[in-house]
Amino acid sequence: MSDYADITSLQQAFVDSLQAFNTHNNPFCMRYTGNQGMQIQSGFRMPIRHRVDYKNIELANSEILTLPDTHQRETQAERVILAGDTYCYLGQNEDAEPPAVRLQAEFKAQLPSDIITFNFSANDVGQTFEQGGVRVLLEAFGTVSFALRIETDEGSTIEWLDQDIVTDAQDSQGHYLAHVQSEREPLYVYERINTLLDDLFKRLVQNDLDYDTALAELEALDGELAAARGNAQFVASSFNGPVAQGQVTLLVYREGSQIVEQALDIPVHNMPTAQRADDGLAQLPEIEPTAPIYSGQLALRAERTELETDELAEAVQVARYLIPSGVSHPERDYPGQVAWYYPPVQSDLLIDRRNRMLMPTMALFEFSDVEGNPVKDPEQHNLQAKKLGFEVNSKTVQSIHMVGRLNYDPERFTGVPVRMTAQVHMALASNLTKQAYAVDELPAGMSFDHNRLVIDYSEFEPVESNSSPNLRRNHVFARDEQGYLAEMTFHSLQGAGQSSVDVYYFYGQPEHIEIWYLGELATHIYPIDVRLD
Repeated sequence: MSDYADITSLQQAFVDSLQAFNTHNNPFCMRYTGNQGMQIQSGFRMPIRHRVDYKNIELANSEILTLPDTHQRETQAERVILAGDTYCYLGQNEDAEPPAVRLQAEFKAQLPSDIITFNFSANDVGQTFEQGGVRVLLEAFGTVSFALRIETDEGSTIEWLDQDIVTDAQDSQGHYLAHVQSEREPLYVYERINTLLDDLFKRLVQNDLDYDTALAELEALDGELAAARGNAQFVASSFNGPVAQGQVTLLVYREGSQIVEQALDIPVHNMPTAQRADDGLAQLPEIEPTAPIYSGQLALRAERTELETDELAEAVQVARYLIPSGVSHPERDYPGQVAWYYPPVQSDLLIDRRNRMLMPTMALFEFSDVEGNPVKDPEQHNLQAKKLGFEVNSKTVQSIHMVGRLNYDPERFTGVPVRMTAQVHMALASNLTKQAYAVDELPAGMSFDHNRLVIDYSEFEPVESNSSPNLRRNHVFARDEQGYLAEMTFHSLQGAGQSSVDVYYFYGQPEHIEIWYLGELATHIYPIDVRLD
């Protein structure tokens, strides 16, 4: 939301970003229409209440096909089938249909009457924040999460949808953390419901329960929980990393909040069907420039390209927790967890997080008890052991900023471990370089027109080439004076010899093109010294 001056600008940028493309080799449509279909995409996820009704498509022969009404949960209309995110359409006699040329739609949005933001930290637990007739109580603040209760004045006309409550978090360095998930009911609600359901099933097995009694007990519990909740809203959010500062943004809608409507007439573009550049370049569509839309990648928005060596000890965050013995949890086999989080830097785009923290062998991890005496896993050297006392660099490194994880079971050591030490290598892209070119001063082999960049690698020779067949040759970005622009679509053609011709379309109108090269990685010792008590 901070990318735009106001809600109106945000709304119009979203509408401008809606793009439609004919697809000629789409697996979704293979079983329906011989791969023929149309895909719709938007530049970002709209935070305000809205809906887009896609009505019909006009074909090259002027024929109109009605699209399924997705808001009525329709997936099929006459000669059109919605498969995944693609509208597959049939010809009159199941022959190939002329391509779609226009898409008609209706956009409708309700604009918030107010936008309220509250910031808080662990020191504010139990505090209530108030503004504009809305009160927010910070009920809990954990290592990687927080929980809020949101109330309005009695008689208030404010009604909340889940999307109206947006939670964010920052680490101690001020970097925003990626959101993992949110719960909209307190834990005790799930526990009460599960307890009643367990009891009902037991009584059902014992033939001691009838339908009316079960329904009455469920309705009674629902009424009790609703009375306890009142008009309050609850949200508990967790994040990828240790949370130092929390934030909640409330989009407030009241009776009389402005509603805007707009009829949309969207051109449907054809990307080249030819594979070779000599034919494919002639088939490239001209896509009208849109309002600028900026990349949502945290790494690309990061202020720093890479950390310095002497910053590692302070910048890498460590989270530790122990699952209580009486709690059921999918990771109960290893109730102890230690995770390391690398702050968002731009080099994250070129380094896989699982290759950032190079873990040593398990033998180099040392544990000690409260008196400083070494404690060990007796099975550590037993190759036949089904489970060891701890595991490192496990498959559970899934969070976008987590670079390493250790799972352990305190009960499998010769004593209770309260401290763990080790030394690992941390990979830094200290030699990452960026080559920047103004769009009107591009080198040979690169050309730019409106919002389209073409790179012919038979003429343009990059400093580095990515040898992986699953990755592009280079990391190419476009930016204007405000930031890095989101990529609309990408297409690659076969050029002269073994070269390729890559085509990029961007939202907005870039002023500079950048190509990033990773360079040689530097590895530095990162000492680990973690308290486990």
